[in-house]
Amino acid sequence: MVKSGWLAPSLADLLVAALAVRPYFLGPGWNTLLNDANVGLHILTGDMIRATGHAPATEPFSFTLPSKPWFAWEWLTEVLASALHSWAGLGAVAVGAVALLAVWTALIYSTALHSSGKWTIAAVLTMLVSQASANHILARPHLITWVLLAWTVRLCLGNPLGQGRALWWLAALSALWANLHGGFLLLPVYLGVTAAGLVAEWLLGRGAERRQAALRYGALSTATMAATVLNPYGVKLHAHISEYLRSGWLRQMVEEYHAPSPKLGEQYYWFCALAALTAIACLSQLRRREVAQAAAALCFAAAAFQSARHIPVFLTVALPVMAAEAGRALQWFEQRGGRRSLAAAWSDLDRGMLAHASRYSVWLPAFFAVALAMPSRLGAPGDFPAQKFPAQMLAAHGDSLDGTRLFTTDVWADYVAYHRYPRVRVFVDGMNDFFGPDIGNEYLEMLEAGPRTEERFRAWNFTAALVPVKGPLAEWLKGRPEWRLVAEDRQAALFRKD
Repeated sequence: MVKSGWLAPSLADLLVAALAVRPYFLGPGWNTLLNDANVGLHILTGDMIRATGHAPATEPFSFTLPSKPWFAWEWLTEVLASALHSWAGLGAVAVGAVALLAVWTALIYSTALHSSGKWTIAAVLTMLVSQASANHILARPHLITWVLLAWTVRLCLGNPLGQGRALWWLAALSALWANLHGGFLLLPVYLGVTAAGLVAEWLLGRGAERRQAALRYGALSTATMAATVLNPYGVKLHAHISEYLRSGWLRQMVEEYHAPSPKLGEQYYWFCALAALTAIACLSQLRRREVAQAAAALCFAAAAFQSARHIPVFLTVALPVMAAEAGRALQWFEQRGGRRSLAAAWSDLDRGMLAHASRYSVWLPAFFAVALAMPSRLGAPGDFPAQKFPAQMLAAHGDSLDGTRLFTTDVWADYVAYHRYPRVRVFVDGMNDFFGPDIGNEYLEMLEAGPRTEERFRAWNFTAALVPVKGPLAEWLKGRPEWRLVAEDRQAALFRKD
């Protein structure tokens, strides 16, 4: 029997709905969520796994490296995405991504509330973190890592000394995580940094229990790392990820791997503000010899300053540090100002609403259940946004691409594969790590119609090209008699080789 508390909407419901539901079901957020068609390749890979019972051994979507080994390192997520897609199309996959975003939002809010004890502080910080993470909110497997990391932080926050058996479930989680997304390495790293911080607290004289806690967290970090070998590739997956992370060329080519800059727009300034707050909060904790959480926040901050894609991960770890110090600051102002101060009035209001702000009802899960059952009727899209991808061109002339060796952009290649695979194979696609710097540089030179474009086009024997209509390659192809312009619109130009 459902308790009445679960039936009444709460402030926590409203916050999660405002941050993770309204932008999509009542706003233009779908265009941002589906701004990367790479999820289309994940869906297709899941289709293959479900049909054959195993992951493809070579990259199936391109003709470029037919014998090079390929890792479907997110195979379980791909199977889940394929099942959703089979159920109700791309809209169901998009709804699933929003549901993950809602769970992440609920978890980080719960963490901030636990750390600060103030629902207003938790709500404000959760909104700021959501804003700063907006650039990487895409319907891709990394959302699972956000959720699992947030759950890990919340679990460890509730058990700072690592006592009891509950934390050891993280070893099982690590094995599952290694089959869902490559971010699984964040778990042993977070636990290892926490263990190192506890060692520092012990050395700084905070008590012998810190030494025991450090041993527990260190053992747990080792156990979670060992559990990650339970994947179809074993330790080869770790070697592949290590190579992936060390690729300077990949960091240079893929924009989301670049360091944060004003190019991100307003999210950059939210990130800078929260990074400053984190630094202040960490200094405050370090002055009190509270090292563990501060060390984890600073470690992940370093990663975020190197790559913008790590901003949400950093903020997930740093949020409890900011929240705890904000709660202490409000308490200090309350003590200094007395019972008639603004801070005291704020605290009284906060205490009065805390019970209403710290629980969830059944309404959000019920909404997502309905949305997954009928995504299109609730506004979820059935295709990727036409302003980003050549939807009209492919709808009108897609049949003419069947059986060709297609040159197109890596972004558009994912979209073409989603709609035309296996009838069309592309040169490179969004799996940038697979192709490497040599082919990657060839691709960039041809896209810009560089001096060796004609030589490379002959070497790769392209028979079709779908390129941006205002790009240099479109102009170059128009000047070649062996290439015929099939069609063009304001977005794309389609060529065939006679």
